[in-house]
Formats: sequence, structure tokens, C-alpha cells
Amino acid sequence: MARPLAFRNRAFHPISNSGPATSLLRDVAPEHSVNILALGCGDIRNVLYTIYSESKNLNRKLDFTFCDIEPAVLSKTSQLAPAFLKYFTARNIILLTMILDNVDIDTIWNLFLHIYIDHKTLDGLVLHCNKLLQLSTHNDWAASDYGKSIHIGSEHTFDEFRVHLVLYTQMNSLPVTRLAALKADFKKLSHSEAAVFLQTATLYPREVSDVCYDLFKAYWKVGTTFADITDISEATLLNPTFVYSAAGQAAQIHRTTNPASPFHFTELFVKGQTTAHEMYEMAKAQLATWSSAFRVAIQSHGSSLVIRFIASDALALCRTIASGHSSISLPVSQWCSRVVQVDQDLPLSFHVIDTSSISDRIGILNILAVTAPLLASDGALYTETAIPLAVDRKKPKPKLAKEFLEQLHGDVDTISFLFGVYPVDYLAGYASRSFTISGRGFCQSVTWKRPASVDSTARSVTIAWDECELGRLLFALYKRVFSVEDVIQWTTLSMNRDAFNKSLKLGNHLPYTRESFVVILRSIRHNFHIQDVAWRQVMDEFLARPRAFGFDNAFTNEIVALLHINGLYSPAALETTTLRVRPFAAWTEVPPVVKIYLVVPLEKVQIVRELAENTEDPVFQCRMHDGASTRLFNSVDAFFGTLVNIGTESRPRVVPQPGPFCSSPFVLSFLTCAADLTRNNLHVSFNVRQTFGSLEYSFNLLGPHQEIFSASLLDTRYVHIVPHDISLPRMDNLLPSTTTQITRPVLDDKCESLRGLSSKIQIIDGDAAVHQTSPCSLQVSVASHSYSVHFPIPVRGLFAQVTKGRDLELFVPPSRALPDSGLHGNPFPTAGHQSGVHSWNLTRLNLAQCPIISNPDSSWCEKRLGMISQREATLHRGNDPTALSMTKSILGLVLSSVSGVYPTNGNRIFELSEKEAEANQEADTTEEIETDEESETDEESETDKESETDEESDPEEEAESDGESETDHPSLVLFVDGLKLDLPSDSFFADVYALDVIQPEALAAYNELKATTLSNITPLCLNTSNVAAWRQMVSALAECSRSWAHLPSCAANELCNCGQGQDVAAVKEHSEWAPLAPFLTRVALTPLFPVPLLEVMESCAVCEEGGKPNLLRCSRCTRVYYCSQECQRKDWKEHKPSCKV
Repeated sequence: MARPLAFRNRAFHPISNSGPATSLLRDVAPEHSVNILALGCGDIRNVLYTIYSESKNLNRKLDFTFCDIEPAVLSKTSQLAPAFLKYFTARNIILLTMILDNVDIDTIWNLFLHIYIDHKTLDGLVLHCNKLLQLSTHNDWAASDYGKSIHIGSEHTFDEFRVHLVLYTQMNSLPVTRLAALKADFKKLSHSEAAVFLQTATLYPREVSDVCYDLFKAYWKVGTTFADITDISEATLLNPTFVYSAAGQAAQIHRTTNPASPFHFTELFVKGQTTAHEMYEMAKAQLATWSSAFRVAIQSHGSSLVIRFIASDALALCRTIASGHSSISLPVSQWCSRVVQVDQDLPLSFHVIDTSSISDRIGILNILAVTAPLLASDGALYTETAIPLAVDRKKPKPKLAKEFLEQLHGDVDTISFLFGVYPVDYLAGYASRSFTISGRGFCQSVTWKRPASVDSTARSVTIAWDECELGRLLFALYKRVFSVEDVIQWTTLSMNRDAFNKSLKLGNHLPYTRESFVVILRSIRHNFHIQDVAWRQVMDEFLARPRAFGFDNAFTNEIVALLHINGLYSPAALETTTLRVRPFAAWTEVPPVVKIYLVVPLEKVQIVRELAENTEDPVFQCRMHDGASTRLFNSVDAFFGTLVNIGTESRPRVVPQPGPFCSSPFVLSFLTCAADLTRNNLHVSFNVRQTFGSLEYSFNLLGPHQEIFSASLLDTRYVHIVPHDISLPRMDNLLPSTTTQITRPVLDDKCESLRGLSSKIQIIDGDAAVHQTSPCSLQVSVASHSYSVHFPIPVRGLFAQVTKGRDLELFVPPSRALPDSGLHGNPFPTAGHQSGVHSWNLTRLNLAQCPIISNPDSSWCEKRLGMISQREATLHRGNDPTALSMTKSILGLVLSSVSGVYPTNGNRIFELSEKEAEANQEADTTEEIETDEESETDEESETDKESETDEESDPEEEAESDGESETDHPSLVLFVDGLKLDLPSDSFFADVYALDVIQPEALAAYNELKATTLSNITPLCLNTSNVAAWRQMVSALAECSRSWAHLPSCAANELCNCGQGQDVAAVKEHSEWAPLAPFLTRVALTPLFPVPLLEVMESCAVCEEGGKPNLLRCSRCTRVYYCSQECQRKDWKEHKPSCKV
């Protein structure tokens, strides 16, 4: 598989730990039909909340596909078949069908949140499972009332679902002694301690945190959410849905399981002191509301609402969907012989792909490689990055951005360009959702989109790689991915400390194999539509690079075989007909790649069990050796059972015969080049991979070779060699582009990262002027001629460089929002056309469902508004803030005023005016350092004049004037109705009605009221660029909160007329505002948060600190930043070789 073979010796989460429910449609226009793919989704909280929050926008096709699977667990109680890996699917389908049957909410609550249940709840479960079991076939299910909306996406999933139904109905019939033993095991769990944090409780007073912790401890003490003694005493039966998992019939639930985790409690927490009873009452009310909304939606829109479940490994499912076939023979999961085979009605592309928190264990590159090809052109991909926080205060705090880049194995520009998806917050420079702190550590949700989707004028361009440069770039990525194998530098017999530290930190959590990287290569080739001839040159260069690190040469055989069967590369030596000798003597035809099966005897299972119980997630691999050389294979498939030989000596063939999990031998398989099997004395062995996570124990148990079992290649009792005639379908859509413009990526000198893009223009002689017209487009003017140049990603036109030769060559670096004050032209972009317009990077809100904050806790609001990065604090201290930073400052002022953070006179009207006399162009956020090209020493560089003061400026002082002058021109007026909560974000926003006074009618009405009834108006006088940014922001926020549709004739430029007078009933409660109602547009004015994971993009290259006050940029290469001339001088010797214009 595309992941290392391992046994996951960890508990399961019957209640997902992915945080409170959120809408999966938060980045999609309310008019669009949507295909949603949720990978590693856990429980069904998000689909319930999504349908609830979109209850008024269900007149469209919504197709949800949920994929989840529990990793195999090997423990003393694991005596079940590997079918028991899909408990989430069974629980989710039971929950939804119970809701459709209108089962009372108390039964549903007890069944899905309690460890112990009463007889009534168990009877309800058994009755419902027996009803579902009457649908005995997949076709029966599809034809039932349930099957109209709840689809089971594969025959395999349906079979596993029925197995769980039978187990749940029969559990109460287990022997009394077995039930007593299970209860005793669960009782032991109740005494364990765990550091548990509700993600919504981290910014609240200590009293709130104490209540949350007491709630958690009480839950684990009695196994229920009950407070009444009678209710607790009646709940004495173990909940079957908490008992059966991949660990078998066992007390294996995770000790951080928390019944409060799916729900929103911000409404309670902002009021201060709360109780566990209030929290549970609110949670049950939310579950009832969500359930009712789901039932009504199915009854009213059943034909347009599809919820599909597939039990499968996430990577295998995505690869199968991308192939366009129902199956490509990828295993459903590790330790399972069945393969992924999906129904034909499954969508082939998705507008939303949510990966929950699985990137923590699967690896972010694996996620990008398999999901990017499935993402629609205007789609959104969600990943979640968790970075553990240091428990020991003496240890340094983790550098969040650095940790994120380590997970990416490269810089954001390069990795994003290779896969064709970018983090939107990276391009925008801010986030609409803040990070959270939970039991998993620092958690940041990252939204990825196709970069061209931000630019409505973007055009398709052909990207022409230099094949050698791309091969070197891919090899540099390969080295970083497998750098943990480079602990010993064999050329010098010295230790690589960076690799050692990384390997020590990762332990057994190694997400990548050579098959993973082949999948990555396939995805990258698909992204750039690279033709066969060019790709072969890329692979020639990739494989020709010197492999001096670790044991990488031992994996050459494996990666060549994988490249071949994936249709990516076949070296000439591989295509040469293999001699029919040794194992192939009787074969009629010998293919280039064969599959080797190794049957490991039953008695060796005990060794694997012992490893799993005494080390954390032991990782395994296969080895082939002849005493003189070794071949390693870590892309290994496995299942419990045996093989049945159905072939002949001339045409060998075997089929798997599954057996009882952990009670039968197990079979391993891997691919290898046939030509490598003609050596003498070859043996095949099953080994523990040498990692710091298990090395100490496995070394004592197995010795230096870490060998569990070995057999001769020719021993047919244990080794079976068969042709591998299954190859992935050839890649489609690789036809040459019809576009005339060709763009060439420009890499750094080492071919390790992307510097920018280059495009050539055939022009007449003359001086060229370059002007950026949109995020992805530039206009080049030469004499009386003008040329439009388009790029596949947003670029920094300000730093475009023109080189004259036979043709004019235009070089431009990729866009970086942090130093450049957001995307060019509009830091708050919108996407879509006509009725489907939506904000490109700000999430949507259903204002009608957001609770009102009547008496806001100013201290909590202040903590939310006080979330600024060191970079932003530096900009505030400077004298030259950017338009984006100034917009955030004034936004903070408005929200602080209405939330009580700043003492005011109850002002609820804010007038944004443009002061013409002080209008000026937007300033750059950074200064430049001139670098002397000829200097061979650390000479002092010339710098622009730095700020004279480090005192922090007050945004109110910057924005306000002593009074309106004749040169003040009102542009926007904001009428704040109150504050509301954004529950999924654990934040708040101002419910605002915006008046666009540029329109003559609106200005006349406003001036009339201003002269008579309006009072307590706060004037905010801004320069031209700041006013423009504010208008763009308000326009984007209006798209996020609209309950109305755009008219067919709408141009959707800034604040259009479509929303004026819509959803303004609350305005009539303010008599002084009421006459303006026909001109007002409702807007959710939300805070904008920093992006800690990306702040490294604008930190000092030496000390990683912010500027003093501003960062200084090398004016020669524009790629490196310094906080001071001192740091620049320190870095000059190292930076000089790579400092190119």
C-alpha cells in the first residue's frame, strides 16, 4: 500500500475527537449543486450540522460521500475477522436511519454517547438492527425507503455493515462470564487520567475550564451523561457500539472520549459561569434540532440529497475514483484481502473534500497527491494540522510555521505549485477562522484551492518544464521525504544530526513508502499534463541522481517496479525479456514485474502480537537477500489467511483465502523486478523496520537483523511468485495544450524550490512597461503594442523583471500575501459568476441561525480581537502600515467599540470617509536591502530610511479626524445592529447593515437623516487605498452572509444592488434607521485572524524574528528577509552564492 505496513496499537474513538460540528458547505455558493467527499470523517456530526445550517438552501443536489476505516489493532482480544474495522460506518447508518424513523432523542443520545445504557435503549437498538437486517442484500437496501437517500457505496461496505448489526443484536447473549470480564475492563478505563481540553474552552475563564474537566471526569466515572442517581443506576448494560472495534470485543475506547466534543457551547461560555447540566441540555437540544432538520430535509428533498458510505482506506478509495474504474485491485485496508470496488454512481470529482485530521497519521503529501486530482476547478480541500505543544516548560516552544513546512517537506510555493492547490490563507494573508488548542495540541484548519480560481480573468496556459530541472526538483523532494533514513552518512561514517532528531521525533509514525512517492509523481505529472517523451527524460534524471543517503539503494528495485506498473517509467533493462531460469524455468512468458507472496506461519503471529503490545505501532517490511546484497520493500500488502493455487507451472496464479484475524497464518505480498530473482541463494524475509519507536524492544527480541520469518525464494511452501499483470490505467487528459502562451517554471540554483515563472513574448524592439491587471495576469506594453501574459498562479507583478534578447522574457515571482498586502487588486476576492458568486477565502454564515450576544463578555471578545501575530504587531508599530493591516486595525476598532472592549458612548454607526487631500498610494510593507554584486566581504548594505519610532500606534487616532472637512467624502456607513456568535469558529461578529453612500439616492437619504435624527456617529477618515480595501472587504462579507440571490443582470462589482433592502426586518426596530432600509445590505462583520502556520514566510532569515520595525528585503533577489542590517551581514556569506537577480 501507499502507507507502511503496521499494527496500530491504539484505542478507538466512538465519539470523534475532530472538534465541534462544522458546515462542509462553508466555502460554496448557496446556489451550487455540490459533491462532498469526507475522508476519515468519524461520526456523522458534520453532515447533520451542514444540512441544518443549509436548511433554506436545499433546492439543489447535495451528494455526500463518507469514507472511514479503523486501523487494524493487534491485541490479546483480537480474535475477530478483519471485518471489524468499520465501526464508524455502522454507527453512522444506524444513527441516520433512527432519525428517519423518528426514534426519540433520548434513545439516540444514550446510544451514541453513553458507555453504559439501560434496557430500554438496548431494546431499541436491537429492534432497529433487526429491522435493518431484513434488508438482506445490497439491492434490497437500494430499493428501500432508506436507500433512496442513504447509499451504501460498495458490496463490501454493505457486508461489513450487516456483520455489525448481527453483533450488536447478539451481544447481550454472550456468556455471563464474558460480559462480566468486559465490564471489569471498562471499569479499569474509568480510573485512567487524561489531559482533556474542549476546543471551545481554551479562551474562557478558569471556571469554565474547571466545569469542562469535571464534566469529563464524571462521564468516565459513571459512563453516562446522567446526573440523576436513578438514571445512573438503571444504565448497567454495556453499549454494544462501544464494545466492538478493530481490537475485537474489548474495552478499547480512547481515554479522551468526550460526549461534549461534537457540540457548540460558546453561547454558554460567553455568559461566564456555567454547569455540566446546562452544557448537556444545550448539547441534547442541538442534537434534536440537527436531527429534525435532517429528517425534514430527507422528507422534502429526498431525491436531491444523497449520503453515501464507503468503508475503505482513504488513499485507496481516492486512487480508485481517480482511475475512473470501479476497481483497480487496491486493498480495502491493511491486513485485509478484499479490494476496493465502488458503485458506478459515485462522483468522479468533488467541490468539497474534507480530510478531518487524518493528515496527522497519513501525511499531508499523501493527502494532496490523491485528492488534488479529484478536486473541482472551484473546489475546496480541507486539511487539519496538529502540532503538539511542549509539556515541559523548559523546552522551547515549537515554531509552528517551521513544523508545518517540515510536514510539507518543502516551502509552500513549491509544494503548492507541484500539486496545483494553494492554501488560501497563504495567498490572502489572513484567516477567517482562528487556530484552536485541544488535547492534540495546536490545531489549524487549512483550506486549499486551485490558485486560478481566484482570478476570473485567468486563462489556461501551458507549463513547459526543463526536464532535467524537474527531475532534480523531484529528487530533492524525494530526499526530504525519506531523510529519516539518512541517520548515518555512509561516505564519512558520521551521524546526520538533523535526520537523527527527526527520526527520534517521528518514532514509528512514518507515513510514506516508495509507493507513496510514486503516487505523488503520478499526481504531479497529471497536474502538468506532461507527455510521455518529456516525462521519460524527467525520470531518467530523477533515477540518475546519486543516492548516497541511508539504505536508499536497497529500495531501487522496488521503486522501479512501482513506476512500471503505474505507467510512469520503464527503463530499457526492465523491458528486456527475462531469462527463463530458476523460478521462471517453466513459465511461458516472464513479465518485467512479478509479485512475491510470503506465507508466514501461525506460530510467528505471537511475535507480532508481542511487538504490538510492547511498542507503539510497530512498522514492518520485507527483505530479499543473498548474503552479498539486500533489497528492501516497505510497500507491502498483508492479510490473515492462506493462498489457493489455481494456476499451472507455466502460468502461476493464486487467490487469497481469508482466515480468522490473528488465528491463522498471514500472507505478505510485494512487487519486484523479475530480472532480480535470477540470483543464487535468494531468501525472502519478514522484518521489523528499524525505527526509534520500536528498536530497543525489537532488537532484544529479534536481534540485529530484526527478522521475524525467512524462507528460501524457491521454497514453494512459503513463497509464491506470480506474474503481476494488473497495471493502473494510463493517464488521461495528457493531450498537448492548445494554448499559445508557454510558461516556464524557474527554480533556484540547487533545483530545490520554485523562484518564479517565466514567459517569452515575440515583440518588436523597444522598452517594455509591465502592469499587473489581475492576480494571475500582467500586461506588457511596448511602444503602441500591448500584450496580455497569463500565469497559472497569482504572481507579484511589482517584482516582474524583463530581459531583452531575441524575444522579450518576462520573469515574475509567485504571490506572497504577507509582504505584499494581500492579492493584487483585491485582498478580499470573490469567485463565481452571476448567481453563484461567493467569497473566495471567507467562510459563509447563516445569520438566522447564529445566536445573539445580548451582554457580551468584553474580556473574551478582547482575547479574540487580540489575536495578532508578531509581524502584525510590528506593522502597527511602524509609520507605514499596509492597506490590509490598516483595514484589520479599523475592523478591530469597530468590533472593539461595539463589544465593549473599548469604552464608548454606545456608538453603533461608523462612517468611513475618503480624505481626498491625504489620499496616497498603498505603501509596501517591507524595505529593501541593496546588495553589492561585486562585494566579496560582509559590506554594509544601503537601506531605505527606517521608522523613527517603535511606539505602537492607535488605529483610532490614525482613522479619526477632528471633524469632517470639505475634502471628506463618505463612502460607506455601517449600522451595527448587535453582536452574534459564529459557533463553529468559536468566535463572534457584528451584525451590520451597510449603506453604500456613493450611490446618489442613498447619499441623499443619509444626509437628510444625518442632519435630523442620526447621532453618535463615529467618523473614520481613511486614505484612498484603505477605503477601497474596506469596500472590497464589505462586499466579500456580504457574499458570506447573504440569504438572497444575485439577479441575472448583476455585475457583482463591489456592493451590488441585489442585496439592498433584503433581510432588513431588524432595521425597522431602529426608528432612526428605518428610512434607509431600502438602501441597506446586511453584512456579517467578522474578525480576521493571523495565520501562524504561514508567518515564517516573512521572518528574518537569521533569527526568525519580525522586523525592527519593518522587515528588510534583499533588493537583488527579493527572496530573503532580515530584521536588521546586522542579521543581513551575518547571512551574506551564505546567501551570496544563491543571490541572483
